[in-house]
Amino acid sequence: MVVAQFGQMEAFDGVRRITDFKAAYHRLLDQFAGQTRRVVLVSPMPFERPAAPNAPDLTKLNDAVAAYATAAREIAD
Repeated sequence: MVVAQFGQMEAFDGVRRITDFKAAYHRLLDQFAGQTRRVVLVSPMPFERPAAPNAPDLTKLNDAVAAYATAAREIAD
């Protein structure tokens, strides 16, 4: 079984690369298919507001994370 979770790090690029993301994800899943038919796609998780005051607040990327989560859901379907 393969459990795959992609999209959160890709959100740093914004939504402009969604098409590339989908194509790359499909290629990766094709490679997994040669090993197993059991694949679980996990949606990327939104960023949480950091507790540390000096840590970067990545919640501003959550709109992009949501777009990648939608793309992953479409791929899963």
